[in-house]
Amino acid sequence: EYMGEYSKAPMWVVLALACLAVPITDLNEKPQVAGSTLTVHLVPHTHDDVGWLKTIDQYFAGKNESIQQASVNMILTSVMDALARNPDRKFIYVEMAFFWRWWNQQSETRKSQVKSFVSNGQLEFINGGWCMHDEAAPHFQNMIDQTTEGHTFLKSTFGVAPTVQWQIDPFGHSSANAELSYQMGMESLFFWRADYADRDSRTQQRNMEMLWKPSKSLKNIEMFTSIFFGSYGPPDGFCWDVYCEDEPIQDDIRLEDYNVPSRVQDFIKYALEHASHYRTNNILVPMGSDFQFRNAEDWFANLDKLIRYTNQVTNGTIVLKYSTPSIYAAAVKSQSVNWPVKTDDFFPYGDGPHSYWTGYFTTRPALKRYDRYTMGYSQACRQIESISATANASSVLREALAVEQHHDAVSGTEKQHVANDYAKRVAKGVDVCEQMMAQELAKAAGFPNVEFANCHFLNDSACGYTVGKSSGVVTLIIYNSLSRSRNEVIFVPSSSATGAAVTDSNGQVVTSQVIANTIDTIKLGYLEAGQKATGNFTIAFTATLPALGYATYQLDFSQPSSHISVDSSSDSSDSSSQKSQQQQRKRPASRNVLLENEFVSLMFSAKTGRLVSMTDKTTSATASVDHSFFQYLSSVGDSRDSQPSGAYIFRPNQISADPVSLSVTITDVVNGPLVQEVRQTFNDANITQIVRLYKDSPFVEFEWTVGPIGCHDGWGKEIVSRFTTSIDNDGVFYTDSNGREMQTRVRNHRETWDLEITEPVSQNYYPINTAAYIQDDSVRLTVLTDRSHGGSSLEDGQLEVMVHRRTVQDDSRGVDEPVAEPGVDGQGLIIRGKHWVTFTSIARSPSLHKPLLLRLTYSPIVFFSTTSTLETITSPTRVPPVSVRGDSIVALQRSHLNNPLDENVHLLTKQALNANRSQFLIRLNNIYEISETTTSSTVTLLDIFTSIEHVDEVKLSANQPYQHPLGPPTPANNFELTLAPMEIRTFLVSV
Repeated sequence: EYMGEYSKAPMWVVLALACLAVPITDLNEKPQVAGSTLTVHLVPHTHDDVGWLKTIDQYFAGKNESIQQASVNMILTSVMDALARNPDRKFIYVEMAFFWRWWNQQSETRKSQVKSFVSNGQLEFINGGWCMHDEAAPHFQNMIDQTTEGHTFLKSTFGVAPTVQWQIDPFGHSSANAELSYQMGMESLFFWRADYADRDSRTQQRNMEMLWKPSKSLKNIEMFTSIFFGSYGPPDGFCWDVYCEDEPIQDDIRLEDYNVPSRVQDFIKYALEHASHYRTNNILVPMGSDFQFRNAEDWFANLDKLIRYTNQVTNGTIVLKYSTPSIYAAAVKSQSVNWPVKTDDFFPYGDGPHSYWTGYFTTRPALKRYDRYTMGYSQACRQIESISATANASSVLREALAVEQHHDAVSGTEKQHVANDYAKRVAKGVDVCEQMMAQELAKAAGFPNVEFANCHFLNDSACGYTVGKSSGVVTLIIYNSLSRSRNEVIFVPSSSATGAAVTDSNGQVVTSQVIANTIDTIKLGYLEAGQKATGNFTIAFTATLPALGYATYQLDFSQPSSHISVDSSSDSSDSSSQKSQQQQRKRPASRNVLLENEFVSLMFSAKTGRLVSMTDKTTSATASVDHSFFQYLSSVGDSRDSQPSGAYIFRPNQISADPVSLSVTITDVVNGPLVQEVRQTFNDANITQIVRLYKDSPFVEFEWTVGPIGCHDGWGKEIVSRFTTSIDNDGVFYTDSNGREMQTRVRNHRETWDLEITEPVSQNYYPINTAAYIQDDSVRLTVLTDRSHGGSSLEDGQLEVMVHRRTVQDDSRGVDEPVAEPGVDGQGLIIRGKHWVTFTSIARSPSLHKPLLLRLTYSPIVFFSTTSTLETITSPTRVPPVSVRGDSIVALQRSHLNNPLDENVHLLTKQALNANRSQFLIRLNNIYEISETTTSSTVTLLDIFTSIEHVDEVKLSANQPYQHPLGPPTPANNFELTLAPMEIRTFLVSV
């Protein structure tokens, strides 16, 4: 009865079907058939989210069972006991954040047992990162770092290095992830979530496995990639966890419910259907799912029976065995198969015609920003730690950020209390790093007895160390984590309309500008930090910062700033100051407003209050550019489909977004020597924006404040920032892949199947991690982002980025909550963010936006003296401010590099690996793609270290040696190395 369906199947399928044709009433009657074998690789596993419906601690300990029954502690203990009962059994494990916790609680006897399981192949670590990271929202540095945390633990504890990436649950898959995983030693990639239409096409064409070539620049990378036939769970009817209700295998023939023949026959039927869609005589069947194997013996006892009785019946035509993904991959790759080739990525993911998982690209925008900011903070922490005597201060933040890369963390798809827990963990890590960095920098700058600290609400113009001061001196130590020098405008909150005089590390007065804060900024400061810490004004000055180093500045509040861009009669101590400032900002523009600096010219319409044109003064290129905010109403389901918008899914109720406001008011125009601003209010929309130009900077800053989003009308809303230009991009736009290479996107198109247009907005949305652009034959408009978003170009000339969203319904994908973040005051979340925009020729664009992207991602970190009793920098007790190389020399300004690195090169990692600072982990990255530069960059490690004893080149996660085609840096070549476009090279440097 089965032959017709499989008439074109391989011979082993036909032979195996004969087994099904024989009534299985007596297991001693085996069908005698000959031929090749279908090997069924059964892979027992558990998928353990490091936070989702419960926090990571609750999941590990088994708490809060009313939300979800899950105890990773019990799972791992139960699995080890079950493996000990049968040496044939195998199990794989992924999330080191859990395993590390469990391991540290075990006896030496148990640890010895587990090590034996690893060495004999019963227990295999797959992925091996701290978590199973998301692939849309994380920055590539965080992806590398979290994987390195896990790989380091595995290498030091078991001496193993994972060779398989098991990304079974993330909601789409990025080219950057495949490329980075390959460089970490991963030889194969397995996942489940591919778009429903892509899956249907691949299933029909037997293209479920492929060679993925994810990088245009690194052409040697090929990743064997396999998509599961079903979900990452077991086949229907074969789940034997304590939470499942499937029929167990009852092999006692004396009992009424003896069912071995039917259970074996059902599984054989499934295996044949599965195998008919793949190209070899091997199939992988995952056996396990979310938080399963809590009672592992139930699972393994049934699997033992399934293997034993199926193999008895099939007489070698179908062989079931315990296996792992690495064993399966080796078997498949050993065969001669003409694999299909994949070159694009697997975004966006849809699990139905009206269910595209593109909302999470933006969900929880505050958490996404905090993740990006603290990534840069962690970078600085490790760098300062590496030149200090302080051991391992960065570990708390590293581990917290590693957990936050989980696919239900930075993605925003967790419950609210879990999101709070992620942020709290990261904040604790920041506190530890802050204390260490402040102490080390204070000692280095010559202030060993003075306390320094960060002001974490600077974007709300709140800082208790500077606000309220009308006299005294506050010292700032400003750290630059980039391997090149930079000039950056620093903003310092103040309550004085006259500001403060600013002096640099040489004791020279530098230009400073006082700017009145917007009412929105003051209100946010009150909410976040309180009235006493919130300034009505901001002091701006340009800090010149050495490469990988710091500079010291002082603000003397007894002296005025050199330029005051406000009415000097305003006095923050006067209760009427807010009123007078508000009246000043409500002055409407009576004519078009021109904002320009040395590089950029912007024109704003007096009539509409919006931007109307941009000019690149270097190339004289001009385009009409309109910018505004729009909103999509979130679907709550309709006649076509009941699917609503939610944490995962973006489904608008309309094809075209509506303007958030019919009128935009230019409330103020600020002119000054450092900063120029046009301030906009989008009336009746809870949205304001400052469009800002900096002196000598070739970009435009759009600082937007959005929220709270009102849902009193019963509709959720999804807010986008949209640029509408005269650029004819012909349906093509570009978005980055986790901060790595740009991906070509074509509206209403997929490379590997014919796309049915069912959701014309959401199915054209893609993740924007750091950058997106549109272009025509000559010019390009690029938007650089300070966090991950979703975005698209839905019409030619348009580029939109979703910045905030709030829904009124859950989208039925498990989290069981709408996107309704309460914000500080419970009225809804208010978001403030920055986009840096460049407009220039295509040829010039990369040399602008790539360095700018580093500046935006790794912003300077400012430490404030907490008291104002310091002598000024010109005091003779200070050593001359010079850049120095030694770790014990006191100086007001200092680079920790012997020379700045090449402009094409980013020092991605500098981390001390031991307490005596004799070994370091170094990663160097060429920031340009092959389409942006054809030349390699040359670096010498002697620019980083004064003396070097030995260098070992290793793979990206630093757990395996790597032999580069050009060889390692050695004394013979002056420790020089080259970096091809997009290349990352990793070294263990002994000094």
